Amino acid sequence: MGVANLLLLARSSVKSRYPDQVCIDLLDQCIIHLTTRYGVSRAKLSGGVNRQASAELPALLRVLRYAQMDAIESLNDSGCADLLSQCIERLADNQLVDEEPADDEVLDEPAAPLRLLVH
Repeated sequence: MGVANLLLLARSSVKSRYPDQVCIDLLDQCIIHLTTRYGVSRAKLSGGVNRQASAELPALLRVLRYAQMDAIESLNDSGCADLLSQCIERLADNQLVDEEPADDEVLDEPAAPLRLLVH
């Protein structure tokens, strides 16, 4: 149930740092699916998991991709993998939006033109 534990950590990061309720719901669906499939209670899963853990977005995306591949390769669970794919896509799209400058941002100094010097 390592995948489910990874998903609990990922959920904690999403909830605390990247509040995307759709992604949180997708992670919950996958966790519920895995715990139901393997007959493990969610309380037993999270025994050693620090729910306050939080990861930077690139690390979070790597964890989710790893869990997605493990769901496909080890668990043969394409349903959970599809849910994770949707969450990864949403978070990756949000990362790109966050990196774009806002329309109201103004540069203090105009950029100097580039020059090519030929000797």
